[in-house]
Amino acid sequence: MRLEFKLKPGGNNGIVLRAPIVPGKALCPVNEIQILDDTAKQYATLEPSQFCGALYKVFPTKRGSLKPVGQWNEMEITAVGPRIRVILNGTTVTDGDISSLHDSKLFKSHPGLQRTSGRVGFLGHRDHVEFRHIRIREVAKAAWPNR
Repeated sequence: MRLEFKLKPGGNNGIVLRAPIVPGKALCPVNEIQILDDTAKQYATLEPSQFCGALYKVFPTKRGSLKPVGQWNEMEITAVGPRIRVILNGTTVTDGDISSLHDSKLFKSHPGLQRTSGRVGFLGHRDHVEFRHIRIREVAKAAWPNR
């Protein structure tokens, strides 16, 4: 998935990966790629796995690639099998393999973590976020990009 996003100060949203459709439920346990204004004062004490580009509370993200609030950011998310990589403004900020995780508490708190297929969605926390140039394509497992 490739897209561009722009946040307002303090903005907090996310991209859902591999979500199942569950009749009667608006949201079920999902994997979320965090979209967040890392510079906002209210987020100063977050864990590394809660900042922009992280697989929320699973894989930490490398900070410093987010553009200033109000500017467009480019994000590429690749999720093939157990591996998830996020590139933010040309820099790989998250690159993790779920099959390398062995913490039963983590899997209990993220019941959808081992799901390898599902829908893509956009989360909201009542914060304004803009998206544009959204492109999604299916990638074969053997076609994992090396860049």
